[in-house]
Amino acid sequence: MWNQNAGTYASLSGSFPLGGTQIYDSTYYDTAYGDFTYEVELTRTGCDTCSNTVFVRGVPSPYHDAFQRWDTGYVFSIARTGRFGAWLLKGNTVTTLQAWVAPAALTVINTASGAINRLRVVSRGTRLEFYINYNASTNPNPVFVITNAQALGGRTGAGATRLGTTTLTDAIRLNRATLLPPASAGGANRQPSATQQTLNAVANRKTPKADPLQAPIR
Repeated sequence: MWNQNAGTYASLSGSFPLGGTQIYDSTYYDTAYGDFTYEVELTRTGCDTCSNTVFVRGVPSPYHDAFQRWDTGYVFSIARTGRFGAWLLKGNTVTTLQAWVAPAALTVINTASGAINRLRVVSRGTRLEFYINYNASTNPNPVFVITNAQALGGRTGAGATRLGTTTLTDAIRLNRATLLPPASAGGANRQPSATQQTLNAVANRKTPKADPLQAPIR
């Protein structure tokens, strides 16, 4: 069962304006999982810099700050600026795992308003692999990998952040979300390309504490 976490909307499979008093609007599946392949297909209109996010191995509540962010878990986000990032939530502490950075192939993230993007997380034990628009033939490698994951189980979810007041033009559409065994991702223990690893390292040196709510303008 998908549960509304924060914000105002009708259902997971549909379009909803980002609103309410929260900055984070999200939904989650109310069963804890450890190993899985989780993929969300989404579109975003409106805010270019706002995070569009999947949550894994998380606990949604109690919510923290005025942003209604999850209590614990891993956060993997993209923005329409063409960047992605990853964070660990742990109570009042937010740790940047990957600062906002562009993929090595700049066209991997579809940045047009309303364009489709697919965020995929493959979870195996202490390893988490993060993919953007995965394709076994043309785009098989993750953009970021965690090998020492602390949270070994929890809820999965999806959502977005917003800035300013509610508008009908600032909306996220979650077309589908699938949760499957981890083997469905193809080859095990894939790594980002050497170029991507270099980009990731440079971004982390420049911005060791990145804002999980909003990406910098390209």
